[in-house]
Amino acid sequence: YMILGIILCQFIGQAVAEFSIVAPLLGASVDEIGVKRSKVMYPLAVMLLATMAWLPLGAGYAFPMQVNSLFETFDITGYSMSVFHPFLVRLPGIIIVCIYIMTIGLKIAPTEPPVAIASNTVNVQKTAEEPLPPFQEKCGYVIFFATCAVLLVSGSLGIQPWLIALTGAVFMVLTGVLRGKQINNALPVSYFAVFAGALSMGGALTNTGAADLIGNLIAHLATSVNNTFLVYLIIFMAAFIVTQFMLNSAVMWSLMPLVLATTKVMGINPIGAAILVNIAATAAYSTPMSCPLIPLTMAAGGYDFKSIFIQSIIPSLLMILVGVLWTGFLYPIF
Repeated sequence: YMILGIILCQFIGQAVAEFSIVAPLLGASVDEIGVKRSKVMYPLAVMLLATMAWLPLGAGYAFPMQVNSLFETFDITGYSMSVFHPFLVRLPGIIIVCIYIMTIGLKIAPTEPPVAIASNTVNVQKTAEEPLPPFQEKCGYVIFFATCAVLLVSGSLGIQPWLIALTGAVFMVLTGVLRGKQINNALPVSYFAVFAGALSMGGALTNTGAADLIGNLIAHLATSVNNTFLVYLIIFMAAFIVTQFMLNSAVMWSLMPLVLATTKVMGINPIGAAILVNIAATAAYSTPMSCPLIPLTMAAGGYDFKSIFIQSIIPSLLMILVGVLWTGFLYPIF
């Protein structure tokens, strides 16, 4: 299931979409063998975020193209980011975090859910239900796999992933695959409530100018130190800290112009710094405000804030250490 999620991440580029596909399958499997969902849902979420659009194909083409557009905007000449640059810079961190998640991470995950898992996030029914008629059963398979297939090529089609998922859900209802109370139970209301709060918090922090404040701090500190690793550590920590309280994509594209402006003033290669901002912004593991995936994970695995934060400490430290050291080695400044 981890491998399936990583493969989907290379094409869809939406963590919530991949989790929504893989988590129900993984949950049903661990229910069958008597393992609590709290053991696997957060590790799955970290794997998805760590490997999102990593390989040089599919969704991996979007980030370099966006950064190259900013290079033109800031008149940064002589540099062009290809899909292989993020692949190589992110490779060591991804390998180490994935090894950690599949070994120690699974072991330290809570054996029992800290809070009760909402019934609308559990797909295995506790009471026997009448099996679907053959036609509805076939429709369920066709709609599921068709939805996954269209999600994989949603970028090429120019269709938003949420619209594809909604269309699949509508067909599930129209064909009778979902009936009666199953329709209501399939809606993760608790997730929507937490996500709405996270959006409000992120909007408030954005309006206060938190991202601009951190970006200006980067520029000031980067010009006052004379060490490649310290400069990259400042860049990483600025994005990493802010992304725990604001949506990661908003953090990345709010800080990216400031970081690129700093690299232009310093006359250094901007590719390493740009990728480091991307790594830091996607290391959004610690709070429900950091990424829409985390509230969904909390509901699916029965986690509270404390359990999420504790599990996030080691993968976050690994990403910081490996990301800064490897980027400094590949793209030295001084």
